[in-house]
Amino acid sequence: MILSQARTLDEFWSLLRTRGYEIRLNEKRKYVIIRHPNGKRFIRLKSLGEDYTPRQLAVRIAAQRGSIVDNLERVKQQRQQLHQRKKYQVRPHTRAPKLRKKLKGFRAVYFRYLYLLGKVRRRKAPRVVRGQLLEELKKLERYTRQYDFLCDHLLYTRQDVDMYADALANEIYILTERRARLHADKRKSGSDQAALKSETQQLTAALCKLRGQLHLCADIQKNAPEIKVRLDKIFHCKKDRQRDERTAGRRTVQNLAGWRTAGRLHHG
Repeated sequence: MILSQARTLDEFWSLLRTRGYEIRLNEKRKYVIIRHPNGKRFIRLKSLGEDYTPRQLAVRIAAQRGSIVDNLERVKQQRQQLHQRKKYQVRPHTRAPKLRKKLKGFRAVYFRYLYLLGKVRRRKAPRVVRGQLLEELKKLERYTRQYDFLCDHLLYTRQDVDMYADALANEIYILTERRARLHADKRKSGSDQAALKSETQQLTAALCKLRGQLHLCADIQKNAPEIKVRLDKIFHCKKDRQRDERTAGRRTVQNLAGWRTAGRLHHG
């Protein structure tokens, strides 16, 4: 079933299109209409039953995947169990083992970049690094927030960020639909306006937080490749400079040896 393969409602529409279905939906159209690959005319998706409205489809997708909080907590627990190490008991007169975890993916890129920006801010970085990262120092706080976001949610690769962004987008869609229903209930006579207003405010606050996290995911997907290119450029510049310095040092030694030899011949 196509619905069981989808993680979000947008992905469900995409899967239908790849199988030959033609779908028409936009903000001006009240109902979603769809045509089978072998069909002659469009039909309203709602005509298939109440379970096939966009709202109910999003609810069914969310139900089969579980809530975003449960999914993320389960992934976090699995990764923590995966990275657990055997505990050793330190005996007297022995050195405690050092536990070092090697960073990878986006977190490694951000960690290295923040380290260089910190050295630039303290004026301890080489001149070649300061020249290339001086303008980037203005974005230090922004990059720090992005790195903390990756660490807090245990995101390592682009695929991890994409999956998290998809889950956020699906949760935002569900909460937005729920808030729209609350606004419709507030316009009905005899409704509990105070309770509806309180619940609407809670949903608005939750949506604000989720949208902020979704923007962070988009910024990370955009900035991480750019940061990687800058780091590679800095690495190559430093390597070229070190090679030039070694070449200049060898030439200086050769010149000194030549001068000494010429001095001995002159005195002899």
